[in-house]
Amino acid sequence: MAQDLDDVSELNVSSLASNEEDPSEIIRRNERFYLPDDTMVIFKVENQLYKVHRYFFIRESAVFASMFTDCPPPGNGQDGDTDDKPIYLPSTTCCEFEALLEFLYYGMFKFKTLKKVNSVESVMIHSNSKGAVRDRNISRQKMEEKEEEEIFHLFAIADRYAFDNITKQLVAIIDANEVDIDPVRKLLIGSRHHDFRHWVPPAFDEIVKRSKALTVDEMRNLGYERLGEICSARESFLRNSCYEPSKETLSDVFYHA
Repeated sequence: MAQDLDDVSELNVSSLASNEEDPSEIIRRNERFYLPDDTMVIFKVENQLYKVHRYFFIRESAVFASMFTDCPPPGNGQDGDTDDKPIYLPSTTCCEFEALLEFLYYGMFKFKTLKKVNSVESVMIHSNSKGAVRDRNISRQKMEEKEEEEIFHLFAIADRYAFDNITKQLVAIIDANEVDIDPVRKLLIGSRHHDFRHWVPPAFDEIVKRSKALTVDEMRNLGYERLGEICSARESFLRNSCYEPSKETLSDVFYHA
């Protein structure tokens, strides 16, 4: 055993010796992971202050990249340096901004983890009592609703400030059915974004055919014109179960914000 330890010690010394710097070697900064000065910036959203790294905003958003490139270097008293002079983001909610920060700092890991937890729970609940099944289903439903809310908020702020890579990642995971999005929200997103128009017909179909009635909030978000066409299609479907809503030509009201 002592001999083995001696061998390990000799190996470590040898490894250290082999890693000694060669004075003639040219040292280069790594192109991907030699990060610039990670200056912090203070944002004001609603009545909240957030102090976060500028780096993520410059890297991911054309809007913020332009903003921070054109402004003077930090420390000269410009907006974003102190609590008294934050960068104010109008028309942005705390829910939207926090969904963005969750993504920038933690990526899609959280969303995928929630899906995995939901999948595991769906297997485990079969061995529990009826009461436990009900409790677990309620808990899982709340998790899914919270996840869906965050994705919807993230879509809104990513579109507003040109976080194009984030938008592409969200579209990819939704198209791959890695997370479920309520059809009303899917229809609204598809209506507002040209690249997501392929979501509109299937979302419209699902809304028309579902047994659950539209909520007051859903009706308000859809607006009178879309709501009128959905109600008309629902009536046609109820009269004739063979009716296929998306086979009919959807009017332009479904393809604008």
